[in-house]
Amino acid sequence: VAAAVAAPLQRVQADVCVALNHSFFVFHRATAVQEYFRLTYCRLREPGLFMLDLYGGQQAHRPGCYVRHLPALASRPVSYVRVVEASAVQERYYRWHMDFEREAQRVVHAFDYDWRIWTLPEVLYLLKCAGFTRYQILYTSGGNFDSFAAAPESKPEAAAAAA
Repeated sequence: VAAAVAAPLQRVQADVCVALNHSFFVFHRATAVQEYFRLTYCRLREPGLFMLDLYGGQQAHRPGCYVRHLPALASRPVSYVRVVEASAVQERYYRWHMDFEREAQRVVHAFDYDWRIWTLPEVLYLLKCAGFTRYQILYTSGGNFDSFAAAPESKPEAAAAAA
């Protein structure tokens, strides 16, 4: 991810950049996240939009298995199981994996994660340090979206979606 943003051969200016599925959580140090955001900021045309999502909440920290049933795909239901294997809550470092189940079959460790979960205040601070001056936060509560906007200035905007 960082190499793709920092690659000197790709100095294309963009109207929109996205960092979805918590992709910047692979960075364990604030300096790395700030540099990732700064490079993204430099790649945006004004007025540009940088969209990212966050993950958090009380269940994010607790070891255990969490099952979610997905709508039927190809008329067969699918479930995924998120297994939180280890965490260091004070530092917000987490290791977990996801398994997928369909009928009697299970794909174990379909995805493995070694993340540092960044909080919304940390992300907003790092975005500001990287040059972003406006943001809008969209968040879900019970499946309903709410929003909050701040700092109306004419620089590229960052939008953070928290679930």
